[in-house]
Amino acid sequence: MGVCCTDRTSIDLTAYGAARLDPVLITALVERWRQETHTFHLPIGEVTITLQDVAVLWGLPIDDISGGSLRIGWITEHFTELPDDPSDDLVVQFARAHMLHLIGGIMLPDKMQNKVQLMFLPLLEHLDQIHTYSWGSACLARLYRDLCRASSPDTKDIGGASVLLQLWAWERLPRLAPHLPPGVVADGFEPIMIDAQNSLPPRPHGCRWGVEHRLKNTPNHMVVAFRDQLDQLRADEFIWQPYSDDLIGRLPEYYRQGMELWRTRSPLICFDVLEWHFPDRVLRQFGFRQSIPEHCHTDERLHKVDRRGKPETRCICYRW
Repeated sequence: MGVCCTDRTSIDLTAYGAARLDPVLITALVERWRQETHTFHLPIGEVTITLQDVAVLWGLPIDDISGGSLRIGWITEHFTELPDDPSDDLVVQFARAHMLHLIGGIMLPDKMQNKVQLMFLPLLEHLDQIHTYSWGSACLARLYRDLCRASSPDTKDIGGASVLLQLWAWERLPRLAPHLPPGVVADGFEPIMIDAQNSLPPRPHGCRWGVEHRLKNTPNHMVVAFRDQLDQLRADEFIWQPYSDDLIGRLPEYYRQGMELWRTRSPLICFDVLEWHFPDRVLRQFGFRQSIPEHCHTDERLHKVDRRGKPETRCICYRW
């Protein structure tokens, strides 16, 4: 099975932690995804992407609180350059457009990655409240759903946050990752200075991969090579805890909001998408000994809840 990861956006992926996607690596991982547990099954046991990875790699909050779509190309055409001496209202409009572009191109893309669902637009009405939304859990819910769809034998492509999946693999599977050049810092938790008085928030940890890579001795563009590496993987070749206590301690405070949820078995919801988070199946990723996990089986009926082709449907009620 080959999975095609198309990127039709003009967003600079290096700013968000990846120079470009490697569809062959994504394919090899998708082949090992289990829909019922939301984990990758490897010779060393189960592993997966958790809320911790979303918070550390992308710096997205995972806590707190009519349809149609828009071409990302249209946003690029109309909101690329801010005019000279813009009004405050125009600056806000450009900010919303940039965030909508980021949502549709990186965080919550559709399969073709060329449109963004307008159901997200009302969430951008009040810019001072955007950071209070649980973007991280929504992103992970969509990635889980798209991995489940892509793991079906008749599926040949994947939507969702493929960039996040690739960053997760690079952090934990060094034999499959490109080599960072000498001098690249382990994190990017320094403010980005605009001038002497103003600065932007620090870039998330995943942005350290946004540099020129060296691919020597790294499997590249051959799915057979990636399959072979994963099939022969040993426990000492998987980095169970790539984020040290020191690194976690130096994360900006807003990265660490919701840390108590990183190991919580809970539903992840993004409008019509509901997928379960099972961190108790991968306790070694949090520094604990793995016991026999509780039985879990994702209800297949959840995957039948789908608003694709139903643009007028914004959300769906679930009964527990």
